[in-house]
Amino acid sequence: MVPPQQGFISHCDGLKASPSGKLHMPSMLLWQQRIQDPVFIRCLLKCQICLLNYCTQLYRQLKAIVNAARLSCRFLGRSSPATIQASLLLPLFLSSYQATAEPCCLFYFTMEKQLHLNLLASRPPMAGGLQSGSKMRMGPGRKRDFSPLPWSQYFETMEDVEVENDNGKDISFTMISIYSSGSHGPVLLLLHGGGHSALSWAVFTGVICSRINCRVVAIDLRAHGDTKVKNSEDLSAETMAKDVGKVVEALYGENPPPILMIGHSMGGAIAVHTAAANHVPSLLGLCVIDVVEGTAMDALNSMQNFLRSRPKTFKSVENAIEWSVKSGQIRNIESARVSMTGQVKKCEEPLNSPGISKSISEGIIEEEEEDEEGGESNHKRKKEDDQEVKKESLYTWRIELSKTEKYWEGWFRGLSSLFLSCPVPKLLLLAGIDRLDKDLTIGQMQGKFQMQVLPQCGHAVHEDAPEKVADALATFMVRHKFTEFKEGFPWYVQFVMPR
Repeated sequence: MVPPQQGFISHCDGLKASPSGKLHMPSMLLWQQRIQDPVFIRCLLKCQICLLNYCTQLYRQLKAIVNAARLSCRFLGRSSPATIQASLLLPLFLSSYQATAEPCCLFYFTMEKQLHLNLLASRPPMAGGLQSGSKMRMGPGRKRDFSPLPWSQYFETMEDVEVENDNGKDISFTMISIYSSGSHGPVLLLLHGGGHSALSWAVFTGVICSRINCRVVAIDLRAHGDTKVKNSEDLSAETMAKDVGKVVEALYGENPPPILMIGHSMGGAIAVHTAAANHVPSLLGLCVIDVVEGTAMDALNSMQNFLRSRPKTFKSVENAIEWSVKSGQIRNIESARVSMTGQVKKCEEPLNSPGISKSISEGIIEEEEEDEEGGESNHKRKKEDDQEVKKESLYTWRIELSKTEKYWEGWFRGLSSLFLSCPVPKLLLLAGIDRLDKDLTIGQMQGKFQMQVLPQCGHAVHEDAPEKVADALATFMVRHKFTEFKEGFPWYVQFVMPR
């Protein structure tokens, strides 16, 4: 039986054991830093389980010794000193075990719930209490390129599609922006998450088009990206689902090609509502990425706190990209460089507005190279930054998600049953198995949909790991004979060509 101490040391660097076996705890600063790291917390939770298992085994062995000793006493007619000692130790150990187990279990379930709801920071704070929105010193050679990338590097065309809005009173038109690639094969209709844009699918588009024969159409949903809509405040699931159906009708008329809808987060919910309402008659299949009714409904309570924690403005697009990467919102720097341009816009408010000046410093995350020759003071650099900001326009979020709160419950309520009721092949991609709710767990056991877990990803799974998502989707489509692998692709040789 291996003591839990050994497992704890193997999982958590920074904790060292002396030759005597005693743990040397790190400094309080290091401990405070690590306690905010989800990876460290998961290791700690594993060690809590190891500790409980270890105590349970000790208790069972001690109890077995006492029972065996008591049994022998029946034959010997007397109690040995070892039996008496074990009998005295057993209740003491039991009370200590219960006193230890209950707090451990409470701690375990509390931290697990926080991890499930993404309430913990996506990365630990820097030494000295610096958060992701403050200045950080990275050292020489660590500076990265945060300049934006053009959409044309990943998509072939970008156009505005005019769709009709009939609200019962008057008829208006909405200009919905779409990005597309490919000329033949089934259409992958991509719906982004809340606050994102069609550009969040840019890197994924380049990867999937190299894997299989397909066409890609990525939509800027209403009030997102470059889409222009008269009533931008109506973000109900029904309205956005109708928008998707009207885009398909405007692009392909009455005879649309085979379409597979793929949606992430809010876009996944809209894809399910669109499929359930049969707005896309030629629907081949449905792929939903990291959105589950139970987890989503639980997370809504903390969503406003998350939105308030984000910077209000950025001094440049580069600054916004840098923040998204360093805060962990998007873990793939290439995707962040093309995606963030669709999430922010130039501020329309004057520079001297009350909330603007305060949030400038919050959104700036600087990398400073340590140079002995030209070491400038932080005060001087801050002055230069402020002068630059005054010359340039500030950038802010394209959509204020906090104002859409009244629609959140409508996006996700009843989502699991709607998803399971869709009569097409379904694929669910998750960043963690813990995100499954009861209905989906039962449905997955009954084989009603295919599920794949992509670990080591954030919520933006298709941005953090576009290759893994493309591989999963390509395999799903080829298995259902929706398309074929492209010749020359390694999987084509492995799965298609006869050996």
